[in-house]
Parts: sequence; C-alpha cells; structure tokens
Amino acid sequence: MCAAIGGLTPSQRDVVLCCYAFDLSIRETAAKLGMTPGVVKSLQWRAIQHLRRALEADRVPNTSSGWRGSSRACSPSDSSQQHRGAKPLPP
Repeated sequence: MCAAIGGLTPSQRDVVLCCYAFDLSIRETAAKLGMTPGVVKSLQWRAIQHLRRALEADRVPNTSSGWRGSSRACSPSDSSQQHRGAKPLPP
C-alpha cells in the first residue's frame, strides 16, 4: 500500500487525504486545496484508478483463501520517504 500511495502525484495524495482520511466533501476539498470541484473529481478518479491497478498488481495467489496482498508491511521510514517533497496541505 505504501508503494501504491507513493506512486500518486502530490496533488492526488492531497485529494485522497482530504476526501478519505479527513472525510471532506468534494466542495470542501476544492476550497481547502484552492482547486475547482471538477479538478478534485478528476484527481480523485485518477488516484483511485492508480491505487486499484497498483494493488491488483501486488496481489499474489494464496491456496488457502484465494488471494492475499503482499506480506510487505509499511514502516514509518517507508512512509516518510514516500511523502518527501509533497507539498503540505494549506491551513
């Protein structure tokens, strides 16, 4: 999951965080990030498509339960390296 999120652009990451982690609406996210709602929707759609493809590619067969994700867990060092250079959210 860390690698998938790290593959997002900074704008896509900001939109995903606002919409899903902070539970903001499209309008609230647009106002917070200084974008139009249309741009937020586009970035959100592209981010979800990227995450879906990345996570599907990371799935490996497991004979006992069908499919399972990669066993690689995110560590704090992975997360900080992935987000280095991303612009902070405005106040």
